Amino acid sequence: MATVYLHIGHPKTGTTAIQNFLCNNAGALEQHGICFPDFGFRYPKVSFRRNAHFLAAEYDSETHTADFSRPSEDYQKAFEQISELAKTYDRILLSEELLWRIGSNDPDFWTNTKADFDRLGLELKVIVYLRRQDLFVQSRYRQRIKTGETFSFYEFLNTIASTAYPLDFYTAAEKICSVVGKENLIIRIYEKGQFQGAEHTLLSDFLDIFGLSITDGFHSEDKAYNLSYEGTYLEMKRFLNALPEPVKKASVLSGSFREIHDSVPYALGVADRRSLFAPGEQEAFLAQYLPSNERLAREYLGREDGILFYDPFEELPQEKPDLEELLRDTILVYGRAIQKLDRSAESMERQAQRLEAEIQKLHSTSSLRNRIKRFLGKA
Repeated sequence: MATVYLHIGHPKTGTTAIQNFLCNNAGALEQHGICFPDFGFRYPKVSFRRNAHFLAAEYDSETHTADFSRPSEDYQKAFEQISELAKTYDRILLSEELLWRIGSNDPDFWTNTKADFDRLGLELKVIVYLRRQDLFVQSRYRQRIKTGETFSFYEFLNTIASTAYPLDFYTAAEKICSVVGKENLIIRIYEKGQFQGAEHTLLSDFLDIFGLSITDGFHSEDKAYNLSYEGTYLEMKRFLNALPEPVKKASVLSGSFREIHDSVPYALGVADRRSLFAPGEQEAFLAQYLPSNERLAREYLGREDGILFYDPFEELPQEKPDLEELLRDTILVYGRAIQKLDRSAESMERQAQRLEAEIQKLHSTSSLRNRIKRFLGKA
């Protein structure tokens, strides 16, 4: 019996890095009997590397509702391809981070999904990475601002509460296990000190799930994916998101923002790390999830001490860029934008001059031809 491993996130736990690694090492995976398939489906604003997106495609991005009585054409085609792949591969690997949220909020999602794999005679195992809740919400907020939102951090926390985002890890795990079984839920902790494998990295940890190591024919890039904004750049991006058109459509502005941000002439150092929470509120936010975390650690990971996350809590200064810093970095970004516009204008002017010279040349040639014709005509 072939086994489908479904990696479901949750978000901000290196899913993009994992998906890129799996795609870049598809050949090496196949050498070990693992298939990370590309079904050929393409969705707006969704990387093709998220190859389990067909399971989430029926869900509206805003309301996260679905009608499984009318499964998509891609849904059916994907299962047909999976059925064929199972004849060749013992293990099929799928990934989509939206499934952590979808599976927690839709009471029928796991039942329906498990039933569809069962019909093909396939075993289903679910992989989830968990990140400490107070760290997750800050990283998630930065990502949401990067992609175009304008709300403040505390407004964002209210959206987390109102949409019942699954930060109660024990309850979410129980929902999954009630359908797939506890033995088929693989829980990993997104924390550097808990990564398995010889390298103790996220990628070595993921391969360890399959009894593999980086040295088993795999290659990894020393590249960071999906970097977030901090400090003045985070606040500046939040302000810019209020423009009538998305910043990404304004190539000069967005390009200037990225260039200045990446050059970070006044970057914060490691010792200057900040929290988006007001003093004392981050620990209080985390405290509401400690009973759930402790229960999960004991019942799912066999940790009698009930400790799920090992990194100690740090009370960091609140991230509140002052007006002078914000003005400084704004000037840099808009100064760079003006430079780019000037360079573009100069290039267009040179091009216009070349075109004018060519037109004059053609005009002169045409005048000469007309004179010759008149001369020959008189002759």
